[in-house]
Amino acid sequence: MGEVARAFNALPQPIRVVDGISPVDLVLMVAFGVVGYVFRKASIPLAPAILGVVLGPLMEKNLRRSLALSGGDWGVLFSSSLAISFWVLAVGFLVGPPLLAKWTWRRAR
Repeated sequence: MGEVARAFNALPQPIRVVDGISPVDLVLMVAFGVVGYVFRKASIPLAPAILGVVLGPLMEKNLRRSLALSGGDWGVLFSSSLAISFWVLAVGFLVGPPLLAKWTWRRAR
């Protein structure tokens, strides 16, 4: 037991504060810290990743629901003018920034 106490006292202060937390919680906390570090080193923005993790299952569930209601017809995603305008906006937001960067880069030369 003395070895455990010495190892515990060797830990940095933020880790010692979580004395009452289960080991699974501690491993998850360290894993998310490592993921955050990798994201920062790779210059990956954190907000879109969090949005994808949070909203991804919700979007998949609603896609399955709409396909079930339409009998598996993918045309329901393009059937209304509102849906088409959302698709146009999505493609614009996806394609627009690289095209704009290329256009401004050519104008700067």
